Parts: sequence; C-alpha cells; structure tokens
Amino acid sequence: MMDAQNIEAEPAEPEVDPHAPKKRTRKPLIISPDGRRPARVMDWGAGDGAAKRRRLALAVWRDNVMSSKIDSSRTVKVAWILCDLFNLKKGHCFATDEALARRTGVHRSHITTALKDLEDRRLIVRDHVEDKGKLKRRIWPRLPGGYANPAYVPDTPDRL
Repeated sequence: MMDAQNIEAEPAEPEVDPHAPKKRTRKPLIISPDGRRPARVMDWGAGDGAAKRRRLALAVWRDNVMSSKIDSSRTVKVAWILCDLFNLKKGHCFATDEALARRTGVHRSHITTALKDLEDRRLIVRDHVEDKGKLKRRIWPRLPGGYANPAYVPDTPDRL
C-alpha cells in the first residue's frame, strides 16, 4: 500500500496552442563606434592593386558562398548582388532592403530572410553606423575561416 503523502505530483506543463504565431526574436543591432570596421571582415586595402585584390578576395568569398550549400535561390541572388555592391575603398555596402529587392526582383520580406541566412552561415557581417542622427546599415563580406586576408590565398588563381 502506498502512502498518499509520499507521492509527488508531476508539475503541469503549460498548454501551448500549436496554431499560435511564433514569437520572433530580434538580434540586437551591432552599432560600430566611430564607424570602425568590425572584426572578421574582408579587407583588400587601398591604393595600387586594390581592384585586383578586391576581385581575388571576392572570388574566394563567392566560392565560400557556393560551398555553403545554400538551398534558396533568393539567398544566392542577394549574395551575388552584394558582391557587386561591396565598395572598392571601404569594403562594405549601404544597400537597403528596398534597393536589394529592386535589383534582385525578390520581395522585401524575402530580402530580410536572405540576409539573415547569409549572416547565420557566417558569410556576411551586418553592423550600423550613425549618420546625421540616423542609423545606417553596413553589410560586409565575412572572412572565410582560417584566412587572414583571402586576397593573398596562394591557391587563388591570379587570372581572375
């Protein structure tokens, strides 16, 4: 015979509505003080040969995009447009979601998803800088793991 006082009641699990919308959690904005370059982003330098170094660095970045097995054509479209928009001197782009949507033909809500996918795969870094009292988003190509500067990777073909 069991003693009723020694039996512990199982805690009741809260009821979850399977049809309720999921709560979206937002990542906190990365705000760069003084407009500094974030860590782990590509840098092809300035001056003589910068265009060639940029071309070689972005060839490595594109290879990294393709080897990450992205299953969404929208994400690949956004990555290719970003590749053209990365600035020669600064290395980042200020493209808005609306501008990316116009260039790719992809709806703005899918642009947001594609950028999140690229960031989750560690292919881009997004940060924000203050400009005339407003925050502007910058998008940077991220360094592939293990390389200090992909523009100087020895097995990168020089003919690109």
